Amino acid sequence: MQKGFTLIELMIVVAIVGILASIAISSYRNYIARSQASEAYGLLEAAKTPVTEFASESGTWPSDTSLSTIVGTLNGRYVVGITSNGGATDASNTYTLTAQLAASGISRSIASETIQLQTADGGKNWDCGGTLGTLRSALRPAACR
Repeated sequence: MQKGFTLIELMIVVAIVGILASIAISSYRNYIARSQASEAYGLLEAAKTPVTEFASESGTWPSDTSLSTIVGTLNGRYVVGITSNGGATDASNTYTLTAQLAASGISRSIASETIQLQTADGGKNWDCGGTLGTLRSALRPAACR
C-alpha cells in the first residue's frame, strides 16, 4: 500500500500553480496601472466644472497660468500636473485639459503617459477617448475607452 503523492503528481501541481501565478501577476499589474491612471481621470473630471463656469462667465477658456487658481488641485500622487491648450479667445472653441502621469514611482506601463479631456461645444460635452492622450486604451478608465 502506497501513501502520499508521487513525484509526477507533485510536479503537475507545481506546474499548474506556476501557470496560475503568471496569469495572476499579469492581471494584477494591469489592475495597478489602471487604478493609478484613474487618479488622472478623477482630477480631470474635478476640473471640468470650474473650468466650464469660468468660460461661461468670462467668454474665454482659462490659460495655464490661471488654471491652478480656478481648479485648485492640479497634481496628485501619480499625476505630475494638469495643463491646458491655453486660453482660447472664444469659449466655443476646442479646449483640452491634459493630465501628465509621473515618470517614476508609478507602474512602468503608464509612466510619463498623458490622458486628455476635450470639449468642442463650450463645455457641454467632454471626451477623453479615441486618440486623446498617449495612454493605451486598455489602461484607460472605462469612461475613456
